[in-house]
Amino acid sequence: MASHWKLCQVRLRLESPLHVGFRRYGNLAQTRRFAPARLFWGAITARYARDVLKGDYREAANWINQNVRLSYFFPGGEDGPDFPWTDDAFEWKYLHSHVSTALADGRSKADGSLHETEFIAPVTRAGAAVWLHGHLWHNAELNANALAQLRQALGRCQFGSERAYGWGRVGAKPLMKEAPRDLAVGSWTFRHTHPQVEGSGPLLAHTLAMGTLPAEPFVGRASSEKGFGSQLELLALAHAPGEVVYQTCRFAIGEFGFWQPIPA
Repeated sequence: MASHWKLCQVRLRLESPLHVGFRRYGNLAQTRRFAPARLFWGAITARYARDVLKGDYREAANWINQNVRLSYFFPGGEDGPDFPWTDDAFEWKYLHSHVSTALADGRSKADGSLHETEFIAPVTRAGAAVWLHGHLWHNAELNANALAQLRQALGRCQFGSERAYGWGRVGAKPLMKEAPRDLAVGSWTFRHTHPQVEGSGPLLAHTLAMGTLPAEPFVGRASSEKGFGSQLELLALAHAPGEVVYQTCRFAIGEFGFWQPIPA
């Protein structure tokens, strides 16, 4: 892992619906209100493997883990993310859903196949473009060519579910701007020389469980010899973004964007 880092602000224009799997209520598959860093890690790793390493996914994952750390990404306008949010306001502004079903004989619905998929829309109900806002830290020793490849990979990624239908696309020219100093992000300070944050207030990422805050299992899929996404993994028991800490804390950013408490 790199010993010296640089912080970049990242902004991506959402070009098609984005569904980030969360939970189900009956026939409704809900989306998360943010894009976890692991989602970006997987998409960037896949894109980097195809574009730079001739399909060597294991080597691409190792390269990303050694040279890149990612924050969580939040939707908003061009000027910045909408976070923290209120559920009613967020749902009205950003969320839509798509209903579909399978056909039994080409004409009638197959029993049990009706389902509804919630998504973050690429435009708000007022018609404004939706952007995904986040940050990444990269190895300070990466040369200009490596950074250009990383920026290109970001602009060619697809994120989330339903990608075969064109969902999860972003603009081909992402903003990736180096921050010359520590950044204030909400009530948190992002360090520009290390993948660390310090502050208090609503958490901006899944945070490894500590204290008495509510926690949830964060589960992901891993690939194996049996195929892509063939294994379920419990990645962490963590506090979700939006949970509030009231005392000043320091966290390190892990490989999948989890915040890991740094002892005082």
